[in-house]
Amino acid sequence: RNVTIMKKLDREEVAADLMARTGAIIVEHPFLIQMESKIRTLIRVAELKGDDEKDCMPFTAPTGCGKSTILRHCVAKLNADRNATDGEIPALYTTLTPAIGKKSLTQDILFELQRVSGRATHPENGNETILLHRTREYLRQARCKILIIDEFQHVLLSETEKQKKAVGDTIKWLLVEGPCPVVVAGTDNANEPFRANGQLMRRAVSSVDLRPLKRDRKQDREWFGKFFGEYFTTMKRLGIASNATSLLFGELLSPLMEASGGVIGN
Repeated sequence: RNVTIMKKLDREEVAADLMARTGAIIVEHPFLIQMESKIRTLIRVAELKGDDEKDCMPFTAPTGCGKSTILRHCVAKLNADRNATDGEIPALYTTLTPAIGKKSLTQDILFELQRVSGRATHPENGNETILLHRTREYLRQARCKILIIDEFQHVLLSETEKQKKAVGDTIKWLLVEGPCPVVVAGTDNANEPFRANGQLMRRAVSSVDLRPLKRDRKQDREWFGKFFGEYFTTMKRLGIASNATSLLFGELLSPLMEASGGVIGN
């Protein structure tokens, strides 16, 4: 009986390892490449403008389309490419917790700065204004080139226009007084501060249209096929599944596109 249990545990361990390695595969599909290019442009424009007001990029799409995966990958590449010295954080990615208001927004940024840098940023101490100024100073000290705020809709649980404008004013202040441009990502609700704040809207630049691929568009079908071609090839190369590329042949891709709803990002 003990041998049977051990074999079962071994199989579960192998299965868990294969699932983790499969989930870690990143395919640089067109949406990811476009987003990386736009973020690099956002950074470059800010560098050329110097101390002038920075731009902001709203990046919204339905849940499950791969926003977070794309952004984390872009941040990892930016931080690797810039050969940051000790204490520098060229790209900071933070995910907001479900809490209302600009205080929770600045606290989450400070918590992430603390986690990444190892320096105490004291997110628990101070009122909204103090935390906002502290956020700006720590971003400057980290020589941050881009701040990415994910799950932005979480600070908008209140339905009041006043709350939406207040959150928008916080982002606008960071663009004016802070050291770097900002990307805010989330579901469509993350656009509310832009709709409620004309000044913030004027600082917004276009983003990637992260939409599901459609079966009736030839280019989308080609993208879908290339995505899974690279995905299955990587699975084979990593030893996850020796026959993975055989899935590219036959009638699999069409039902796979239908089952996935054309979503390839997550």
